[in-house]
Amino acid sequence: MDAKTFMLAMCVLVMLAVAGSWRAAQPLQHESIRPQATGFRINVNREPADMLTLLPGVGPEMARRIVAHRDAQGSFTSVTALDDVHGIGPRSIERVRAFVALDP
Repeated sequence: MDAKTFMLAMCVLVMLAVAGSWRAAQPLQHESIRPQATGFRINVNREPADMLTLLPGVGPEMARRIVAHRDAQGSFTSVTALDDVHGIGPRSIERVRAFVALDP
């Protein structure tokens, strides 16, 4: 391989490396994923804490708080009544609204 071909090959490799690193540095474009209602609902008045963790944004600790509040205060009469649970606010309620059932 002569020097001219070698230099051309090196230039191509450098350009590919620069293009690859530039592409890797670009933020990924994606749509925000939002939970969609499926018809599947979780009854917050009957289900145990481990089932409540299936609700969007509800982890094990929040599920335990929901169950503790339910045991102490009785059944929830509306989805907005979840606001009485420490750590649940309007945004959390909107996130779970489509997935909550309230049968006694």
